[in-house]
Amino acid sequence: MNEVEQAVHQACAEALERDDIGLTDDLVDAGLDSALTIEVITRLQTQYGVDVLDEFFVEPTVAHLAQAIRERTH
Repeated sequence: MNEVEQAVHQACAEALERDDIGLTDDLVDAGLDSALTIEVITRLQTQYGVDVLDEFFVEPTVAHLAQAIRERTH
C-alpha cells in the first residue's frame, strides 16, 4: 500500500472497528453506513484538503478513494 492508501485504509478501519478491509473490498458491504461514511470522508478532507464523497458513490473502495485523492492533490 502507498501512503494515501494506508491513510484511507486506516480511516475506514477505525470507523468500522476492524482491520481486515482489503484495497478493493466494497466498503458499504463491509459495514460503512452513511454516518460512518461522513466520518471517513470528513477525516480524509481534513487530512488532504479534498472532498471525495462523490467518488465514494462511484466506487466505495479504499483503492478508488486513494486514487481520487492522489489525482486531486497532485
